Amino acid sequence: LAGLDLSTWEEMVAVGRLASLRALDLRGNRLGDAAIAALAASPDAAGLRRLRLGGNGLTDEAARLLAHSPHLKALRELDLADSELSGAGVAALATSGTLLALERLDLSRNPIGDGGLGALAHAALLTGLKALRVAGCAVGDAALVELGARAALANLELLDLSGNRIGDRGAAALSASPLVSNLRHLLLGRNRIGAAGAGALFQGGRASAIEALELSDNALGDAGALALGSGAQLAALERLEIARNGVGDDGAAALARSRALASLQRLDLSENVIGARGAEALAASEHLGSLRVLRLRRNPLADAGVAAFGRGAGLRRLEELDLSATGAGEAACAALAALPGGGALRRLDLRGNPLSAEAQAPLLVAPGLEGVEVLLDPPGEAVALAPLPRGIPGRLGLQASSPRRDWAALAYAGGLPGAAAALWRAGRDGDAALRYHAVQGLVLGSAGAALTLMTCGLFGLPWLVASLWVAARAWGGALPELPVITSLAFRRGWLDGVRLMQEARVPRLPAADGEEEP
Repeated sequence: LAGLDLSTWEEMVAVGRLASLRALDLRGNRLGDAAIAALAASPDAAGLRRLRLGGNGLTDEAARLLAHSPHLKALRELDLADSELSGAGVAALATSGTLLALERLDLSRNPIGDGGLGALAHAALLTGLKALRVAGCAVGDAALVELGARAALANLELLDLSGNRIGDRGAAALSASPLVSNLRHLLLGRNRIGAAGAGALFQGGRASAIEALELSDNALGDAGALALGSGAQLAALERLEIARNGVGDDGAAALARSRALASLQRLDLSENVIGARGAEALAASEHLGSLRVLRLRRNPLADAGVAAFGRGAGLRRLEELDLSATGAGEAACAALAALPGGGALRRLDLRGNPLSAEAQAPLLVAPGLEGVEVLLDPPGEAVALAPLPRGIPGRLGLQASSPRRDWAALAYAGGLPGAAAALWRAGRDGDAALRYHAVQGLVLGSAGAALTLMTCGLFGLPWLVASLWVAARAWGGALPELPVITSLAFRRGWLDGVRLMQEARVPRLPAADGEEEP
């Protein structure tokens, strides 16, 4: 419920509007503690299972009211993020005799400090808690040391400690704690953990069940990546995020040769300092065979590093590869365009690379990339250069296997009708990327159409007849070079018209697969 004020909320409670609710979301209304007083005192709240109260300016008094309400015994999820709770408010929740059924608790971005997490360490009544989020709560090593000495919260499956002040000492204490025994998801991003802390996380065997580990924005370096890669307790790990950690070629190579990461499915190494050697090790890895998603955004791979993924024998199950802003050039595009077909790859991101339209064009027509969503920036000219199937009717029927690419090409190459059709398709599918192509095609096509009318005025009826003849021929599929419509009639306007009249020829594009040169 958005846009509520306190009086409206109190009226809703008074007339029994809560009686049939199982979930209530009041986030971001800034209702204050008075709203919680009305909620906690209402018998109609007895059916609530999920309660989200983040962003309401709540204080420790609100936490006390919730903790002592006799009507919230069935509550399974409580969200108090973005409030003003201190350690005292958390202590009230931790000692509550009412919230015994609670399974998910979000206290993120509250100034609870070490005292608040320490109170949860003594929460003998919250034994059913499975997910705890305390991101951005000014928690340091001392709280984790205290937490590690207690058996409370031993049933946790998700623990979010991101955005705090945790260092190597805290990571080592956490690894020794009984609470990590059942953890499946551990989020430690944006802390102060170094190589020693990363190595300590999987010592002792307690953390062997972890499936997702988030360590982005720490200080691991190559030594930290090596420590993770050599861990013997990573058999269950499926997702590893270590973006922005200063990992270089040696760290990437250590991960690539790690037998312990055989189950890894998602690896995020974005914004590190990995070069060509590290990329080659990853691309050829025999131990990362289960990997589905690999993100290398903003690493200095350069041509040689990006090209390694075009010839690498490993990573056969890879479905998504992010190589954006990695310094890829024409040679890298040529290598990627030579990928054999039939692979698992479905998405290839090359945005942010200094690629000319000529460099991009082979990627859009490569047989091995059929069915692959290739993301390029800037997209317009490269899409318009791609050879298309015969005729706009075939294009509207989506006979090719890359629908977004087909419709994007139509937006540029099909003039105003093509751009309008692509815009309709984008609206139907809710596709923001295709909408960008369609709008750009409409703008360029409108300008080209206006200039074409000027051209007709300059050259008279013969030029108009010639333009209509070319358009009709392309519509019927007689001309494989569908962008001719754009060149002669809509997009490049009278400048192309003058040039073509002078040269007395039609520009040619490469024939599509399976077509003979006319």
